[in-house]
Amino acid sequence: MKTLGNLKNYKELEFAFRNLIVKGINLIVGNYGSGKSFFSLYLSLLAKSKRDFEIFEVGNVDEVYYVDGENNYDELNRRACKIKEALGIKEEINYTNKIEDVYNLKNCFIVIDSYLCFKNVDFSKLRDNYTIVLHHLNKIGKIYGSIKIPAFSDCAYLMENTGKYFRLTNLKDRFGKLVKRVSMRLNNYTFELVNGYVSVKISKRLKNMLPEKYNSFFEKLLEGRIEGRISGRIDGRIEGRNIIKLREDIYNKIMSLKSEKESIEEFLEKLIWKEA
Repeated sequence: MKTLGNLKNYKELEFAFRNLIVKGINLIVGNYGSGKSFFSLYLSLLAKSKRDFEIFEVGNVDEVYYVDGENNYDELNRRACKIKEALGIKEEINYTNKIEDVYNLKNCFIVIDSYLCFKNVDFSKLRDNYTIVLHHLNKIGKIYGSIKIPAFSDCAYLMENTGKYFRLTNLKDRFGKLVKRVSMRLNNYTFELVNGYVSVKISKRLKNMLPEKYNSFFEKLLEGRIEGRISGRIDGRIEGRNIIKLREDIYNKIMSLKSEKESIEEFLEKLIWKEA
């Protein structure tokens, strides 16, 4: 028997992609054609090549496996080759159609496509990995099957194809650490963050330009993790809880300063923020 509250056994939460995919069971549900298989394949190749997904920094993944029961191998391989070409990477990932091939592994990135094809899966043999389980919605937009299906997951996302964007919405977050919603555009086999997330691309640039004291604030702001009130004077006053609007206003102002370090620092010092 173990004890709770034991600091000697304390472990930090581990991510394959920070604040997006955790070590454990990550459920992604959506209708046919919602993009969940392509997105999971995309993340798999990024994980294998140790590359970040935009603002979501890649973690320490030992190996990558795609367990497929739905797609034609040739089609899946074609997609993987197109993604590799678009990203300029050479790495390959492991493919299998047998769930037993990935049991009892550790610290691997695993995609199971989909739950309906592997209903007898033993999730206890997968929890030491960053496991994505794909699943479908029924005709009325609910998770297909019984309520216990999402119960096994540590987190769950809804994947939607709006016709203009792909949207990933957080349905369950056991840890309280994960992104709430991500909107993406598929451009030449590459997913790009949109709708306010465009401005997050300045985060790494700012780390090289500005003192470290700004890093924590901008990381939280750009990932939408500041839920309190921010006010400042940006050619007029901005104030409120609309994090996307604040990101865009701050981003546009900084870009208008043409990367002049002193001007940007002066502007940032005028910002006042208070986290909830």
